[in-house]
Amino acid sequence: MRRLLSVVVLLGAAALLSSCALLPGRVGLRDDDYGKAEARMVQIADALKSHDAAALKGMFSPYALDRATAIDEGLDYVLSFFPSGEITWQENTVNSKDAASHGKKSELLLAYYKVSASGNDYWLYFADFTVNDVVNPENVGIYALGVASWVEDTRSPEVEPFFRWAAAVDLEGSGTDGYPGIWVPPAS
Repeated sequence: MRRLLSVVVLLGAAALLSSCALLPGRVGLRDDDYGKAEARMVQIADALKSHDAAALKGMFSPYALDRATAIDEGLDYVLSFFPSGEITWQENTVNSKDAASHGKKSELLLAYYKVSASGNDYWLYFADFTVNDVVNPENVGIYALGVASWVEDTRSPEVEPFFRWAAAVDLEGSGTDGYPGIWVPPAS
């Protein structure tokens, strides 16, 4: 009898533990992040293909536009990478940061894509606040966008400033390295 009770308890525990696999987890959130990032990338690509600086500018949050320096020159810089208007892209990395408080939520997508145009490959990065009820409701939309030459080694001196800038962007904004708007390499 004691052995039968042990077997029943073990089988019950195994059934209970395996049922947890049926519950929805963060996988759905992750898939949603990829979908949101891809949808934003399609919008960016459409603007790049048509050299539509106004459409790109319209994707930025009011907060980022207010704090960005030389946004129009930055847009010209980004568009200069895509003279033919023909581009293809492939997702490299999509991450998100979020905060929740009293039923409100803020979510920041951080996405890196490999973008190809006119026989050249580039890194394209964007930071996009999809929801921002907790941190700053005026900061919904793209906070930061940048393009740099594609290199495999992201620690290469050629792209290290670009990745340092991108890494500095956070939910609360950014430090001096992660300013809002468009990344333009420092003057040599």
